[in-house]
Amino acid sequence: GLADGFAFAFFVLAIAYADISVVTPIVASTAVVAVVLGRLILKEKTTLLQKIGIGLVIAAVVLLANIA
Repeated sequence: GLADGFAFAFFVLAIAYADISVVTPIVASTAVVAVVLGRLILKEKTTLLQKIGIGLVIAAVVLLANIA
């Protein structure tokens, strides 16, 4: 829908200004946003494996951002 259109437009804008090797992992980390919002809004429980995954994704995005 409309949100997908905005998401795609911002993705194209992002790759115009930054390396795609940095933009793509950030875009792919949207699953982390879903888990965190589920935890905050819906009070869902997060497993240890999910917490480890979130930490690894955040670490990877930070490392890639520092490389570029």
